[in-house]
Amino acid sequence: MKRIFAMVAGTVLLLLGSVVPGGSFLLALGAMLLICASPWFRKCLQFLRTRFNRFNKIMTWMENRMGDRIGSVLKLTEPGYEPKLGDHGT
Repeated sequence: MKRIFAMVAGTVLLLLGSVVPGGSFLLALGAMLLICASPWFRKCLQFLRTRFNRFNKIMTWMENRMGDRIGSVLKLTEPGYEPKLGDHGT
């Protein structure tokens, strides 16, 4: 039940962040919830970051701007990252 709630909340935050001006915090928070709740979403973001350099630069910018808690979760989607035991979202 917690996983479903996290996925729904993350999707809503992603949608709100894309509509609201200056919604980068909402986008990062929504992505963080989805990364923690779904290993599949994490792999999709890794693929997108590998394929599209501009998207990778945006995600790197958000990692650096959002602080340690959100930034550390967003770094799990870096291209070539292999999750270790105890990482967020495993």
